[in-house]
Amino acid sequence: MKNLFLFFEGLATNVIDSQVLIHCRKMKEIGVEFEIWAFACNDTLYKSSLARINYAKELSQCEVKVFKGIRPAYPFSEIINSNLVKKNLLKYNTQFNFIHARTDYSAHIASLITDKFIWDCRGDTLSEFQKEYEYSNNLLGKLYKRYKIQTSIKFSQKAKKAIFVSNFLKNKLRYTKQSYVIGCAADDKLFFYDKDLRKRKRKELNLSENDKVLIYSGGMAHYQMFPQTVEFFNGLTSDWKFIVLTTGVDIAHKYLQNVSSNRYILKSVKLEDVNAYLNASDIGIMLREQDDLNRSASPTKYAEYSMSGLNIIYSDDIGDLDIYNKSINNRIQKEDLFNFRYNASSREKIFTNTKNLLSKDSILEEYKKLYEV
Repeated sequence: MKNLFLFFEGLATNVIDSQVLIHCRKMKEIGVEFEIWAFACNDTLYKSSLARINYAKELSQCEVKVFKGIRPAYPFSEIINSNLVKKNLLKYNTQFNFIHARTDYSAHIASLITDKFIWDCRGDTLSEFQKEYEYSNNLLGKLYKRYKIQTSIKFSQKAKKAIFVSNFLKNKLRYTKQSYVIGCAADDKLFFYDKDLRKRKRKELNLSENDKVLIYSGGMAHYQMFPQTVEFFNGLTSDWKFIVLTTGVDIAHKYLQNVSSNRYILKSVKLEDVNAYLNASDIGIMLREQDDLNRSASPTKYAEYSMSGLNIIYSDDIGDLDIYNKSINNRIQKEDLFNFRYNASSREKIFTNTKNLLSKDSILEEYKKLYEV
């Protein structure tokens, strides 16, 4: 029998591509075969997910199904969505060894279906809620939302095993059964350093040898601090250029309106195209506030930046990044940028160090233990 990878985020983001689809493809290589069920909880996400289903099948090398679900915030959504999962299990006459449930909410759903599930805890959802609703005057709404999140965490604790993306998150949630800390990793077939690729991409982007390039790759969510990132870039000398890769192009463009158009490149690109832009760049940037939300995190972009050999500007107290940096040694401070010079051997060393620590292949042994291969 196969195993079920269950989540309620649809197929619409690069994070799903890198952390679900590629993960399932890698697991197939070690004999763990998944069928992927993506529930989309609004019409727009459902339509876009259906449009990407063939791409998802090709990328994951797995069977992928997309279903329409009920928004998690709705009353009794857990009961309704778990019944939808059960209904489709019967419809397709499907049985699974276990369910890998991505996020607390998915684990809550899985707990209402079987006791054979793995809780894949991606972050501190309670801290995320507190940050998002900090200034809301809707007291009843805040209490209800908090209750929903706490309930999902409570039901997630019923899992046979759990994965946490950082040591801080594992310790905070006090899960007492068998668990693993596995940070977000990058596929070395998609992310790597290549000096020839760098030359080709810089030529395509009309970047000179003297241009120094800061890159931001990510979303426009509040916690990703893009406005502060633009402010940081504005504090650099004129020989620095700025590459921004995001699906939120329109939002990013508004924040960049006071930056000269000849100093930045703004793009939305597919996951498989990101690495060329990272290679063309010199420094990656990832700013976060110092709070439990970010202490619990494991940003995928850190692994992707590092796999391409980039030095990185990043804030203190982000997940286990300081632990990783002891091996990778690619953190850089703002004051170091004024005399920065590109160094091919340094890029190669960062790539090699990261490949041994945060590539998909480097964490296979942990997943073999988790899945009992």
